Amino acid sequence: MIFDIWVRLLHQVDGVLWLLQGNEVARHNLGPEAEKRGVPANRLVFAKRTAFEKSPCRGGPTVSAIAYVDEFSCAPPLERPGC
Repeated sequence: MIFDIWVRLLHQVDGVLWLLQGNEVARHNLGPEAEKRGVPANRLVFAKRTAFEKSPCRGGPTVSAIAYVDEFSCAPPLERPGC
């Protein structure tokens, strides 16, 4: 399960996992699942979908990150440079 991979990574770093806030049922279930795997639920951050222009890589709110991993469905189009 992909969530297990993210949890293993969270055990190795001091940080949070940012997730797209979408399905409320999934949001409700992921916290307890993280806790079962030894990760405090407050290390899961649910962010609302925002316009590309307001994203951190385009001058929106600053986010300090060691690593940035995005999935295809949320990533900006390839023809938009600067991120």
